[in-house]
Amino acid sequence: MILALVALLGTERGRTIAHHPQILGQDVARWTAAHPILSPLIVIAIYAAATVLLLPVWWIQVLAGCGFGMVWGVIWCDIAAALSSGLTLLLSRWLAAEWYHSTIESRLQKLRRLNEKLGHNGFMAVMAVRLIHVFPFSLSNYLFGLTNISLIGVAMGTLLGNLPAITLYVTLGADPHRVATLEFILLQVAMNLVLLTPLALRYLFPEYFKRIGIE
Repeated sequence: MILALVALLGTERGRTIAHHPQILGQDVARWTAAHPILSPLIVIAIYAAATVLLLPVWWIQVLAGCGFGMVWGVIWCDIAAALSSGLTLLLSRWLAAEWYHSTIESRLQKLRRLNEKLGHNGFMAVMAVRLIHVFPFSLSNYLFGLTNISLIGVAMGTLLGNLPAITLYVTLGADPHRVATLEFILLQVAMNLVLLTPLALRYLFPEYFKRIGIE
């Protein structure tokens, strides 16, 4: 981030981009078109690095919108988010999960019960956190690593739960004027309603979900 600021403010090209940010979007679009195979891999790599380092990822989504357009920008960023969440989960468990379970969870009965429930319902828990933005994306991945939530649960919960936010930022890069249209607003509302409905039903009808193995 510091190097990016230095490049932005300390070079003539950077100052030009600061005053005319659309130039950066045009540069990204040209580079992406010239490197159709390499560019998605770079997006995934940068996304993963930012997530591991607890850096924000919204700017990657905006640039992906500039480079790939709305549809492919959403696809590549959603894949990158799912892979990055899984990577951070594994890193968190390697670094701290054993210490957490042995020193903190073992002494607190409520945390143990919560951990057991999360292990059974990890997918829905992750999707809920993504949709309601309880924790920043990168930080939440490290916290998930301290629970029994499975790798698949985190990846799938992220793949679905991140869709509304990723769609918003990618669209800002691909076509910022579209964000203010009624069509886009209705799309955002529809995605959130569809994804939040199973979570709401889970808490409105807990007995039914227990019968099918979701506590």
